[in-house]
Amino acid sequence: ADLDLLEFVATQVAVSIERQQILARLKHHALYDQLTSLPNRELFQDRIHSAMIRAEREQASLALLYVDLDKFKHINDSFGHNVGDELLQQTAQRLLKSIRQTDTAARFGGDE
Repeated sequence: ADLDLLEFVATQVAVSIERQQILARLKHHALYDQLTSLPNRELFQDRIHSAMIRAEREQASLALLYVDLDKFKHINDSFGHNVGDELLQQTAQRLLKSIRQTDTAARFGGDE
């Protein structure tokens, strides 16, 4: 009987852990770009909103830099989507290396 109870509890704990892992993956997929792992538009908008409120409260400055990859469609059309994907991934990594840990680089996606 004690062994049955222990097995039941262990099964319930395992199911609970698996559910939490699934929820964490779903949340990540909902908030981060699948290709670059950068925050997506939704998460960026949340972060910029919070940063604006914080800057106003602290009477501090706020900077925003927008980067557009010109002729990205031409790169995809000429060299294929794998090359375009690699360009996006490398660009994301370079951006991440260029900013502070407290800054946010995000991908709006689509027609870079």
